[in-house]
Order: sequence, then structure tokens, then C-alpha cells
Amino acid sequence: MKNRYIRMNDTASKTKWKILAFSIAFLSIVVIVFADYCLKNRSFPINRDSHLTIGTQRFTQDHFGGVSVANLETGVLPYKILKTALILNQCANLKTECTLEQWPIIMRDFGILTPTQITYADGLNAQWNQSELGLVRTQIISLIPPISFEGMNLGCALCHSGVAYDQNGLPKIETATLGSPSTSFNPEMFISKSHTALSLATSDPVRTMEYVKKFFPEIGIWETLTLRHLILPLLQKRLKEISEGSGKPFLFSSGGPGLTNGVASLKHQLKVSQLNLKTSTFGYTSIPETADRSFRSSFLYDGLYSTLKRPSSEEMNSSNHLPINEMASIVAFFMVPTMGTLPENIPPTFSSVEDVIRDTLGPHRPQKFPGQIDEKLAKDGEKIYVDQCQSCHGTYSRIEQNRELRLISYPNKMIPIEEIKSDPERIHCVDDELTLAINQHNYSKHLRLNKNKGYIATILTGLWSSAPYLHNGSVPTLWHL
Repeated sequence: MKNRYIRMNDTASKTKWKILAFSIAFLSIVVIVFADYCLKNRSFPINRDSHLTIGTQRFTQDHFGGVSVANLETGVLPYKILKTALILNQCANLKTECTLEQWPIIMRDFGILTPTQITYADGLNAQWNQSELGLVRTQIISLIPPISFEGMNLGCALCHSGVAYDQNGLPKIETATLGSPSTSFNPEMFISKSHTALSLATSDPVRTMEYVKKFFPEIGIWETLTLRHLILPLLQKRLKEISEGSGKPFLFSSGGPGLTNGVASLKHQLKVSQLNLKTSTFGYTSIPETADRSFRSSFLYDGLYSTLKRPSSEEMNSSNHLPINEMASIVAFFMVPTMGTLPENIPPTFSSVEDVIRDTLGPHRPQKFPGQIDEKLAKDGEKIYVDQCQSCHGTYSRIEQNRELRLISYPNKMIPIEEIKSDPERIHCVDDELTLAINQHNYSKHLRLNKNKGYIATILTGLWSSAPYLHNGSVPTLWHL
């Protein structure tokens, strides 16, 4: 009887220990999963003490979730590896010593601004302490899988910040104007040279990691192991697939200085099958000036995107222009082609995009035309504009205190391709397969797709600084136009 009692106690004790061990294991898994979720979904750290507004901080530095584990296969690049690779490639070509002093030169070759000062909103100035403008970075940390490295993606300011100009029309490369179009960034060169540099870097990973440690002495052991044993092997695998295929990172050209091919990138990200070497997509568009965008009832040159609450060709004025929340649902969708973000991951960024529109894009005014203006010719031109251009491009009124012309009404007029007789390629790129691919991601509840057969007559605010011209960027300067 006594032995039986002891055995029962032993069994009960073992059961309690098993339950306790299981509970500890279960709680540990819950904590790890929760911690992993928090690490992967960290929000952009707003600096409340910064002289920059929240929206301006987001415009220049926020990745809107585009630098994350979810984007590893679609848009994220390892910043330290890429920077090292580009410097090594540059030094190999020039046969010079490999130093960090090469980095600003490489950025300028790509047309990426490296300013020391930024101008934003309506003439506010601030110091810029980072090396490049438009490459957004953050530390990607994950427990499942266990990785940590500094990721990078293409941010808003890369295409929508332009160099400032002095009174003689000469560029001031030390100052960038947020909201102005970049007429220098060359996306095709950036992609092509990055591909070449990464191919060189992955061919000798040991040497590459030696330079990573030299250029970034603060790098930790966790990131070092991630780069050496995960990121570099993944890059090697992907680059091998490319070399055995077309030999190019993408099957389309991404554009040129001041010129992008967003519709091709959108098709690529959504895996639209029509995109191949024989049917490459050439939907080039010139990067626009962002001032007065709230007068647009639809976005892009062909009016592809509009909100659900109003017609795509509605006349707009200061009393009925597009509210911030409606603009945000359209602007946020541009993260699909630029950052590789999936459409279903975009709605959580709406409030952050609203910050950008409210603080940076909304109050932005274009740079004033430099140099002297012939008043007589200007008055003659104003009459011609009112008679022949205003009905399509909008009505402007002069503000007497600074003589600036301000847009007060814009018709959002769609000009049929048969009438304008312009390049139709962009229109042809927006096909049924692309429309279906977008709708499959259920983003249609946030915007309307318009398959138009023409182009919207563009807003002319800040026209002088937004080369190249026409919707496809086919005209290099106003003189040529």
C-alpha cells in the first residue's frame, strides 16, 4: 500500500513537471513569436526634437515598411554590401585605392543627390547630415529566421527631390529642394552598375567582407554572420539565375535621367506574364513637379489612378481639390513599383503618407525661375496662354505681393490619342492582364483604375525645372520643345 502511494506521488510529480515544462516551452514560443513580430513591424522612429516636420522626416527617411523581411525578394538590398561592392567596382575600373571617399562620386554618377542642406515646404531650410538623399535604410532584425542587417530601398526623395539653382540658373549641388523633380537620377544606370558590382563582390565573398568591416568598423557579429552566411549566398544564387537567363536584372529598361518606367516595374512586381524579352514594356514617363497635385482628380499622365469618390476627369479648383486622405490612397500605391511592396501591405501606411502630403508635398512650391524675365514678352506669352492653352492646362492667377502665378482651376481634360497624336506606348502598356493583376490583390477598394485612350493635359506649375518634357520624356529641354 505504501509503495503504491509513493508510485502515485511520483507519477503526479512527473505529470506536474511535464505540464510545467510544456507551459514554459509554450510561453517561450509565444514570447519569441511576439518579439519576432514586433521586430519585423517596427514603425519609423519619429524624432520629436528634430527641426524637420513629421511629414518631411518621413519623405526623406521613412521606408513605409518597404525595408523589411517581407520585401527581401522584391526590393530590399543589403546597404553595406551594395556600398562596398560599388566602391570596389569603381576602384577596379579606375585602378585606384578603395576608400569611402569614392562614395559621393559614385552617387553623383548615378544622379543621386548628396546635399548638405535641404529646402522644403514653402522655403524652409534645414541641414542634411546623411551622405545620400533618397536611399532609405533601416536595420532588418528577425528572430525567425535569425537575421540582422542594414537593408536599403528607394525612397520618395530619390525621384522627387531636385537640385537647387542660383539666380543665374546654375545648379547648387549642395542644396536639394524636396518636391521638385529629379532631372538627374538615372534608374537604369543605378540598377545596371549595382548588378555588375554585386557580381564582382559575390565572386570573392571573403575579400568583400574584409572591406565591409573596413568601411563599417561598427558592424556587429550578428550582422557580419548574416551578411557572410545568408545574404551573400542568396545574392550568389540570384545572380547565377540572372546570368543563366537573360543576363539582365530586369527584362526592361528602367528609364534614364529624370525618366522612369513605372508601368513595367509594376508588371514585374505583380508577375504579369506578358512581360518578356519579345514584348518589353516601354511606358516611359517624365518625373513631374509635385506642386499643385491636389488639383488632379486622377494621377499619372494617362489618368490611370483615381479615387472612388469622384470622376477621373472632374474640373478642380481651390474649393473642391483632392483631400489628403484621398490622395494618400493613390500615392501609397506607388510603393508597389518603386519598393516592391505587395498591394495588400500598403493600407497600413496611409496615415504616414498623409503626413508626407500634409507637411511636405502639400505646401511645396516650385523653385522660382532664375535670372531676369522680359516683362513685355511675359505679357505677350500670358495672352497666348489664355487664348490657346488655358482651357486644357488650367487657369493661373498672379499673387501681387510676389508676382507668383498660382493655379486656381484645372480641368483635368483627357485628350484622345487620335487628337494629340503622341506616343501611344504608355496607353498600350496598361492592358487587361495588368488590370486583373491589380484587382486580384483587392486594392480596388482604395482606388479606381482607368484604362483611358489618351493623356491628361499636364499641370504646368514649375515647368521650367522639370525636364525632360512631354509625357514620355522624349524632349530634353524647353528650347527643343
